[in-house]
Amino acid sequence: MPDLSLTLLRHRLAASRESARRPHPAMASAPRPDGRLLWVHYGAGASVHPTGLVLDRLRDELSDLSILTTGMGAPERLTALAPADTATDAVAFLDHWRPSAALFCGADPFPLLWEIALSRGIPLLAADTDPARMALALVKPMAQFDAVMARAPDPRLGAVVEVSGPFAQVAAPPAVAAKVLQAAIDRIGARPIWLALNTAPEEVSLVLDAHRRAAQMTHRLLLILMTEDDAEAGEALEASGLRWQVTNTAPVAPDTQVILADRDPGLWLRLAPVAFLGGTLATTGPVAPVAMPAGLGAAILTGPRLGDDPDMLQSLLDADGARRVTDADSLGTQVERLLNPEEAAALAHNAWTVTTEGAEASARLFSLLDDTLAGVPE
Repeated sequence: MPDLSLTLLRHRLAASRESARRPHPAMASAPRPDGRLLWVHYGAGASVHPTGLVLDRLRDELSDLSILTTGMGAPERLTALAPADTATDAVAFLDHWRPSAALFCGADPFPLLWEIALSRGIPLLAADTDPARMALALVKPMAQFDAVMARAPDPRLGAVVEVSGPFAQVAAPPAVAAKVLQAAIDRIGARPIWLALNTAPEEVSLVLDAHRRAAQMTHRLLLILMTEDDAEAGEALEASGLRWQVTNTAPVAPDTQVILADRDPGLWLRLAPVAFLGGTLATTGPVAPVAMPAGLGAAILTGPRLGDDPDMLQSLLDADGARRVTDADSLGTQVERLLNPEEAAALAHNAWTVTTEGAEASARLFSLLDDTLAGVPE
């Protein structure tokens, strides 16, 4: 068994050497903002993006909150050099930033800083970490944390540890007011619909051709068309001969075949069981993001271009959570097939399973941080 006091001695020696290499004060490169401040440190092995999604939601909820990040890949606007784990650096860092609470992710231990922060009554939390793999001397102060979301149990730290899986890789979809959703349902009525999301200008005619094909087999089929260029789309609609109208508060006319929709994907994705990812059949330009339609239960159709999140989209294709199309004919055929509720539901369920993995852990972390900061004066 290793000598744990020797482990701590080595840690402190390394921290002292690190401190000696730094300019002083290392942490005072920016002033502390007013209001509550959450310090988030990303240590070795931390998953920055999933944690960042939780922090984005937290910032949306708490208007006075500033988030300071240190460590590996810190993405926030307010960043600083992490303090070395010495008394001098820890005191200077905490004096300057005066964090309302702190979250430690990954495998960087700060036993001395943690003790000082705890003595000041600063709430400390840890997530995406594995203290069981570290010497007790380095993580013992974690037993006094408000919460530790760990990858594995650690009986040495007591009841504060809760085992957690990975966090969600995609953000929760934005909410839509119930009255807004009901108003849209009332305007459309009981018609089958599908959505072309963020359609590129060069794809509009192709999407309209696909709609004609699908509508031959589905009576009163309605296309919700969201585009990157409404003026150009309007010209294509006029040339197509299809009956169309723009989004407004009026009911959709019985003979309307296409709605040129405003850019509110959260609303339309709650209404349309089938969604085509615009840009995936274009040669250039942006590609519609896949996370929101998958998270809201749409059956997803995509062209060959995978966009900014190719791993996620490929995961959906591999899990039969999305289907690939290549032209107007294949798009129209797949729309027609997926208007079958059973087939669309199976595809949507597979997509939802892929994209919502980790949602429970992310919700738990958000709740812990929100509750902790609620106890801190604004």
